[in-house]
Amino acid sequence: RTRLKAGGVHDSWQTIRDTLGTLVRTTTSFEREDRRTLHLRKTAEPDAEMIALYRAMDIPLPPRKLHKTIV
Repeated sequence: RTRLKAGGVHDSWQTIRDTLGTLVRTTTSFEREDRRTLHLRKTAEPDAEMIALYRAMDIPLPPRKLHKTIV
């Protein structure tokens, strides 16, 4: 809470939870022709409010690059 206040964030816990709760990570799976499964995972783009919260807490933003896994 101290870091948030020092970073200029004076929102309630409920507002902070509601703001950060909309940041989602989506995984989509496809079956390839060779019968292996391709999983694509991507984190949504954070908005300005989310970025401000992460910076105020000195936490790195979640990775936003596309992550591919084949199993």
